Amino acid sequence: MNDIQQMTLLMHQITTVQIDREIMKAYLHSVKGTLREAECHFIEVGRRFWPMQVQSLMLTQHKLTMNDTDTTSKTTTPMEIDTKNQQIICENLLNEHLQKKKRQIEYYEKELDEKQSTLIRFTSTIQEAIEIHVQKYGIKALEMKRDLKLALIHYDYDSEMLQREYFQEQPNNYQIEVAKCLSTAKVEVEKSKRTLLELKYRVFYSKPSDSFDSSGTLMPTLNHDDQRLFDKHEKAIQRRKLDLMTVKIAEAETKFYQCLKRFDHELATMWNNHRDLVKNQGMTTTLTNLIENRLKNITDRWREIYNYRINN
Repeated sequence: MNDIQQMTLLMHQITTVQIDREIMKAYLHSVKGTLREAECHFIEVGRRFWPMQVQSLMLTQHKLTMNDTDTTSKTTTPMEIDTKNQQIICENLLNEHLQKKKRQIEYYEKELDEKQSTLIRFTSTIQEAIEIHVQKYGIKALEMKRDLKLALIHYDYDSEMLQREYFQEQPNNYQIEVAKCLSTAKVEVEKSKRTLLELKYRVFYSKPSDSFDSSGTLMPTLNHDDQRLFDKHEKAIQRRKLDLMTVKIAEAETKFYQCLKRFDHELATMWNNHRDLVKNQGMTTTLTNLIENRLKNITDRWREIYNYRINN
C-alpha cells in the first residue's frame, strides 16, 4: 500500500469513527433524558429513555441484572430505567465508549499528520483531491446511514415520550386500546404506502430492486459476434422485469388501500363513539392530541426510511 492509499484509508477511518461517535452521543443524550428539551406545555414525565441498542450494549457488558425469564422482553422492548445505580453504570459505559472513540480519532489523526509531513511534494491540492475521493466513494453512504440512525433515535425517543404522556393521563382500557389499534394500523398504512411509492419510483427511474435481477432473467452464454441475438435477449429481460414490477405494483396498491381502509375505520369508530357519548368510550382533547402527534411521528419515521431507501 503506497502513501496516498494509506492516507486515504486513514481519512476514511477518522470519519467512520466520528460518525460512530455522533450516534453514541445521541444514545447518551437519550439515556440522560436530554435528547429533546422538555417544553413547558408538555405533561410532566420521566425523560430518560434507554433505546434497544443501549439495552443490548448493557446486556453484552453484563451490567444489567435481570432474570432469565425476562431476557427476551427486555431486549426487544424499550424501557425506562429507574434504578439509580443502573443509570450511572449505563452513562459511564457510554462515556467510556465515547472516550475510546475519541482516542481512536486522535490516533488516526496523528498517523495522518505524520504521513503528510513525510510525503514529499504533498500540497493542499493533493489533500483536497484525496478528501473528495474519500467523501465520494466511502463516506457519503456512511453519512446517509448516520443521518437515518440519528433520525430514528429521535423518532423513537419522541414516540416513547408521547406514550408516557398518554399513560400519565390515566386512560381507561378502551382509551388504551384505541391508541394501540390506531398506532398499529397507521404503521401498516405507512409501510404499505412507502412500499408502493418505492416500486413506482423504481419503475419511473428504471431502477428495479435486486430481487428482480434473479427472477428468471439470467443472460445465457452467447457468442459476442451475434449482437442481434444478444440485444433481443436483453430486451426480453427488460420486458420480463417490467411485467414483474407491474404485478408487484398492483399487489402493493391493493395492500395499501386495505390498510388505509382499516385505519380509517378505526379512526371513524373512535370519533363516532366519542360523539355518541358511548359510556367509557369518550376521548379527552389531551388524549386525541397525543394520538395525533403519535400518528404524525409514525408518518415522519417511515418517510425518513423511504427517503433513505430510494437514495441507496
